[in-house]
Amino acid sequence: MDSEEWVEGLRPWLRAEHAPSFEAALEWLWPRCRTDEERSLAPALLLLLSPLNALVVPCRPAAGSCVNFQVTLSRQGVAGPERARLTVRAESGVQGFRRSRVQADSPERLNARPGTREAGGPRLTLWLDEAAVADDPLGSAARVQGALLDAAGEIIRRKPDRGART
Repeated sequence: MDSEEWVEGLRPWLRAEHAPSFEAALEWLWPRCRTDEERSLAPALLLLLSPLNALVVPCRPAAGSCVNFQVTLSRQGVAGPERARLTVRAESGVQGFRRSRVQADSPERLNARPGTREAGGPRLTLWLDEAAVADDPLGSAARVQGALLDAAGEIIRRKPDRGART
């Protein structure tokens, strides 16, 4: 099933109040997708992340990766925005959970600007299996959502923000 057919099957399941934002986000993201795997994963990510204050954007391609997204979850804290960022990649040959991993990139590769709240934190990367992304985009998006929420949980545990604005 190609990504357009998959989205057509998905649309009836969307709540009416979520459909306009889903459609707008998909209209923006799909033309920026560079591979079939990104086009399959994009609507699944938008669906699962819709209740959260999350953003999905393409990022700089990595060698051997057919998916290159940065997913950011954010909230407004007392001292400014707090963000959990996750780079999502996919390559062939990743064997289930053994080789799929979330890893912190080295501090030398961190692109955070000095003075921002995320400047000292690790950059996280989730590697998915290329075939799994194509065969089960919703399952792959659920793994992304889980890793992103784990990263956000670490921020919350490190820096409790009792006065966060909603």
